[in-house]
Amino acid sequence: MTLLKRATRILIVEDHEDSQRHFRRALERLDYSHIEVNGNGATGIVKARDYKPHLLFLDTNLPGLMGYEACQKIREEPWGRQMGIIGMSGNISPDARWQGAGSDELIQKYWFYQVHPQLDVKIQDVLKKYF
Repeated sequence: MTLLKRATRILIVEDHEDSQRHFRRALERLDYSHIEVNGNGATGIVKARDYKPHLLFLDTNLPGLMGYEACQKIREEPWGRQMGIIGMSGNISPDARWQGAGSDELIQKYWFYQVHPQLDVKIQDVLKKYF
């Protein structure tokens, strides 16, 4: 089953409001429209449980709980194994802390600022694992 972009529920957990706006706009330009945001790792878990996104973007450095720690906690839950999770980092090099956390992918935040051509490809590849 393939999810239509306009039906795909996305949750962005990012603590910087400017980044939240940039990420939302980038996803809207790619025709995604059901986008929620949250700015805290611990409350992001609750939001993910309640919203049940098809795809969750988690920043690495979050207040309350680091993104990779939130990812581990989400994956421990039955509902958390039914969504794609993409970790986000401002670093250019891969972040070793995400290894073993359960994320499907790790991308650099600049992909959103430029609407990187591979952003939608990565999103679709992750969604295909679950839907």
